[in-house]
Amino acid sequence: MAAVAEEAPPPARADRGPGPRARLAIAILIAATSVLAGFATWRSDVADRARGDALNTADVQARQRQGAILETLTSVLRYQSAQPTPAYRASLARLRAAWAHTDIQQRSQEMVRAIEGTQELEEQDPRLAAKARSYRADLQRIQKELSQP
Repeated sequence: MAAVAEEAPPPARADRGPGPRARLAIAILIAATSVLAGFATWRSDVADRARGDALNTADVQARQRQGAILETLTSVLRYQSAQPTPAYRASLARLRAAWAHTDIQQRSQEMVRAIEGTQELEEQDPRLAAKARSYRADLQRIQKELSQP
């Protein structure tokens, strides 16, 4: 019995963390989480781009409507009195500013449409011919200013 008592107990196994299988499972989980996070980020980026495109489209449409509204208001103000009024000049300045921030192709189409409208009105209503010519001259001046770099 004495011999048994003299034997030292086996050394305690040092705790070195999880075994190789557990480490492999942890590494696979980390990699899978990374892939899923990358996929989620990609989907989020795609959604952000789609939202941005939709906002840009809405902004362009709003500017087009605003340009049409301003042009109509300006023309009404011009045809109200024999001489250009301060309200007309202010509206014309707002119209010019709106056109300055409009896509070149769209702006060109809107200006041509507005100028052609003054020509049609001049032909259809001789009483408004002088006002239509005056308004057309203002529109052509703006067209020339905005076409210069």
